[in-house]
Amino acid sequence: MTDYIANLRIEQAKLSLRTSTDTVQSIAEAVGYPDAHYFSRVFKHLVGTSPMEYRRQSKLQRTSS
Repeated sequence: MTDYIANLRIEQAKLSLRTSTDTVQSIAEAVGYPDAHYFSRVFKHLVGTSPMEYRRQSKLQRTSS
C-alpha cells in the first residue's frame, strides 16, 4: 500500500514538474512530502533522476519536439 501511495504522489509531482514553475519544495508539500530532501530521495529512487533534472529534461524534450 505504501508503494502505491508513493507512486501516486510521484506521478502527480512529475506532472507538476512538467507543467508548473512551482518550486520543488512546494510540489513536495502539495503531494504530501513536507520534507523536500526526503521527497527528492524518493523521487530519485522511483524515477531514476532528481526532480530538478526531471524538470530540465522535460523542458528540453518540449523545446526539441
